[in-house]
Amino acid sequence: MFVRNWMSSPVLTRPAFTPVTHALEFMRSHDIGRLPVVQAGSLVGIVTHTDLEKYLGVGPGASLSTDATLKELMTTRVVTVSPGDTIEHATAVLLERGVSGLPVVENHKVVGILAESDIFRAFNEIMGNGQRGARIVFTIDAEADLAEELHRRLHGKAVSSLVVRRLASGAREAVARVAGPDTSLLRREVEAATRR
Repeated sequence: MFVRNWMSSPVLTRPAFTPVTHALEFMRSHDIGRLPVVQAGSLVGIVTHTDLEKYLGVGPGASLSTDATLKELMTTRVVTVSPGDTIEHATAVLLERGVSGLPVVENHKVVGILAESDIFRAFNEIMGNGQRGARIVFTIDAEADLAEELHRRLHGKAVSSLVVRRLASGAREAVARVAGPDTSLLRREVEAATRR
């Protein structure tokens, strides 16, 4: 799974000479939380809605009159990903850097934005939410061959989604969605196979 499949594109940007007040109104009118800043088409910085409001002292009695531009306020060390990066890599970067969104850059041009909400959409699809069938959760011993155990326990059932995570004990927890119209029957069949 790659960033290109989940990023929001095209992405809204503003030039570095944009007044801060105009940028804030632009972000409000388009309901966006982060704004890549470009110069001659290339990414040179980023600002967030919170950055702008904090700078302008937005609140009761605050004045929005200022001559500052995005160039004076933007973060210039922008953490980015490329369209060909994996979604796992992008998620690790989001967590490691403590940011809620990443510009997606190719050849110095902003081609998209990957936000937390995009990661949530990816997770939702990976987990098979909305698909028909039974959701089965079971534990697989650390020494067991994953593919063999899945085949044995799911007893030839068609799997429409599968997620596996390692537990602290070293064992693995598998979450499978098994295709079929009668979820209660599917679940009983898989549980019976697991006891064998």
